[in-house]
Amino acid sequence: MLFNIDTFAFLYGDYEYFQWFKNKTKPNLKSVIKWKGLQRTRLYEKTKNRLKEGKIVSNGKFFESFKPVTRAFLHHLNDPKGYPILDINVFNAMIDLKPEYRNETTKTMCNWVKDYEKGYKLFFEDLYRNNKNAIKAPHLDGIELEIIKRRILDRALWEYGKILKLSKQNDC
Repeated sequence: MLFNIDTFAFLYGDYEYFQWFKNKTKPNLKSVIKWKGLQRTRLYEKTKNRLKEGKIVSNGKFFESFKPVTRAFLHHLNDPKGYPILDINVFNAMIDLKPEYRNETTKTMCNWVKDYEKGYKLFFEDLYRNNKNAIKAPHLDGIELEIIKRRILDRALWEYGKILKLSKQNDC
């Protein structure tokens, strides 16, 4: 299957996501956590007080107490340009688009998550750098264009990975 950002990028259902980057308030934090499917009260309760510090993620036990995918998302909320969102669908897209990753049959998502900085993050940055001028992005008041473009790429990878997963399930 051929990957094309325009084909797979959809901005549906991203209202809460963009509201967070426009206005980092406690209600918007709660909304973006629910939007991501992290409806755990514990996560919201732990992160809301960090807004007073200016960031919701810090090093230490707070950060280490969450699974790696959740940690990547919380880092993304702090720094969307430095930390792409990670999940199984974007992982599948990366494996399909980078033959050298596909050939490492012993690597599972769990292994790659441990190598987030060296694996998916570098893959995403390279893909973004090579395509950022071609990504068509709408203007959204109060939100930096680069954040919008990175979200479009993230959404495209997510959709592509989801379709790959569905096509593998339908193989006989």
